[in-house]
Amino acid sequence: MLNNLRILVYSNNPISTSGSNGRTIRNLLLKFPKSCVHNFFIHGENLSFDSCESFYCVSDNDVLHPIRSKKRSHILNYAASEPNNTSNATKRKRSAFVSLIRNFIWKLGFWKTKEYKKWVLDYKPDVVLIQAGDSPFLCDEARKIATQQRSKLVVFNTEAYCFFDWDFLGMRKHKTLFSEMFRHLMCKSIKKVTLDAALTVYLTDELQETYQLKFGDHNSAVIYNSSEQSKVKWNYESKKVIYAGNFLNDRVSSLITIAKLLNEIDETYTIHVYSTITPELIEKTKTLRNIVLHGFIPYDTVIKELKDAFLLIHFESFTEIASKNAKYAFSTKIADYLSLNIPFLLYSPKNVTVSNYLISNNCAMVASSEDELRVHLGGLISNKEYAAEYLKNAMQIVNNNHLSEHNSFKFYSLVKKLF
Repeated sequence: MLNNLRILVYSNNPISTSGSNGRTIRNLLLKFPKSCVHNFFIHGENLSFDSCESFYCVSDNDVLHPIRSKKRSHILNYAASEPNNTSNATKRKRSAFVSLIRNFIWKLGFWKTKEYKKWVLDYKPDVVLIQAGDSPFLCDEARKIATQQRSKLVVFNTEAYCFFDWDFLGMRKHKTLFSEMFRHLMCKSIKKVTLDAALTVYLTDELQETYQLKFGDHNSAVIYNSSEQSKVKWNYESKKVIYAGNFLNDRVSSLITIAKLLNEIDETYTIHVYSTITPELIEKTKTLRNIVLHGFIPYDTVIKELKDAFLLIHFESFTEIASKNAKYAFSTKIADYLSLNIPFLLYSPKNVTVSNYLISNNCAMVASSEDELRVHLGGLISNKEYAAEYLKNAMQIVNNNHLSEHNSFKFYSLVKKLF
């Protein structure tokens, strides 16, 4: 029976209720009992033990110090104290050169202790699920374990690094020798794991189409980000506009643009920011009185704040390199925002996956210029009915593509067909 199938997940981040990648994987596996899910991960925190019975964490620091690392257990369960759940909770930025060295050190395999091998062997996974990211060695390890254990290999692909012909790690417009070397290495690993897989699940239709063209026809499906949130009553009288994302790639410039326009239209509205607060962010926004920086809070607390918002916003940077990096991005939060029955505004460059998706389904306000931004903000503030069509369509697209119950059952059914 399917309920007895054991799934071993390899991912950069752990199955979690807080981190974006962790939530995406967790929602995908909701139909599987936690006793049938084990997770190998590299960095992260807030492990979701309600969805996964056993975690195994090997950090980059562990790989650099294998002798010291062997002296402790890497198996995490209820007995593990939260601060020690991971020895490398924060992912650091890496250049292409550092990424090449990192991959080489991981591939040496000194981190593969008797404990790790026993953890895999005792579990005897029926399915090995790899969340493809920017760690080629993880794809290679998942392929190897699937072959050794005679498991079905399943890929969950949410990224498009293979198609970035620029230095996306160093945020440079042009490719470099090391960025091309790393991209080639990554593409080689992802191609092998994709063509060896019994099934590849893509996060969006655009990703699926792009990879099918690149690697040729393979068994694949699309499952969008899921949400467990229910519709709430929109508080039109609220003066809170909420942003709950990061500020990578100069997103702060977009925040400033929105804040200035909002202040011109109606200075009684404030933008509440729930994110890691840096000195740079404070410095760049200190003159804007309608921006309130709250700092980072757990995602379940963020959801509570969202429910009292007048407007939810998400934005990308408009710099050339950031726009290219965001082309295939589809934020985990989009599904939650669409589910809440609160108007959602995206400020983003044209022709990126998420803006194309929202525009084609007419389920959110999308602006790619200050003029469009002014129209949407002014229209919504002056007339409650301005959001009516967007909210109606949002509920429809959530029912079609983003319900966690529906999407987890779809994944459940796809896996079942492999046996």
